[in-house]
Amino acid sequence: LQNDLKEQNESIVDSLNYSQRIQQSILPDLNQLKGIFDDYFILYKPKDIVSGDFYWSQKHPSGKVLFALNDCTGHGVPGALMSIIGNDALNSIMTTVNLQDISDIVNHLNEYYYNLRINSSNDLRDTMDVMIICYDQKEMCLKFSGSKQRFYLIRDNELQAYSVDSYTLGLVKENKFSSGTVSVKKGDLIYLFTDGYVDQFGGERGKKFKYTRFRDLLVSIHQLPMTEQKEILNNSINSWMKGENYTHEQIDDISVVGFRV
Repeated sequence: LQNDLKEQNESIVDSLNYSQRIQQSILPDLNQLKGIFDDYFILYKPKDIVSGDFYWSQKHPSGKVLFALNDCTGHGVPGALMSIIGNDALNSIMTTVNLQDISDIVNHLNEYYYNLRINSSNDLRDTMDVMIICYDQKEMCLKFSGSKQRFYLIRDNELQAYSVDSYTLGLVKENKFSSGTVSVKKGDLIYLFTDGYVDQFGGERGKKFKYTRFRDLLVSIHQLPMTEQKEILNNSINSWMKGENYTHEQIDDISVVGFRV
């Protein structure tokens, strides 16, 4: 029996590792960001080998760069399957939308998930939270839109938070998502993230990391090279999970992305 369980476990892990390679194949080659941003990093920590978080990027013929960080319902295999659906939706939508209004992408996503839900025989309610940004290097501005996400901009040692609509994608067809624009300048730091980092339990009392601690950490490290920032963020959350008296498991997929303009 023990050998059977061991073989089954090895088979499951092998399948997950192969699934991870499939999922990684849909993630974009970020070399396209070179020459657009001065520097960047991506901290990508799946909870269970494969992830419900995924990032997506596309360089438009106009020279504008689109980047989305997405948090699908669930994690592990269900979340990974949803990430494949979300990635396919974004790729399909980009063949038809007008970049004059970045919210057009999110509105198309909303309709996509709405149709997916109502056409499902199992009352499928899985969806994703999304933050999508469009960086215009010529105009030095950042347009953004999304669902139930936020991003931070740090300039001159001060952090500004920008949020998007709180509508759930696909729940109501008539929802119309808005967009925002923020001017950027050389040296600005932009951070996108899913809620896995701030919701992670740990520390002395087994509490969540929370947004305040996360913001303070980013401000304290933002002047460092991006590779060092990534390492510090990774080490900080790993140390937080260990706590002093108890090691906490990672409860969700963790993703943090940083760009230096």
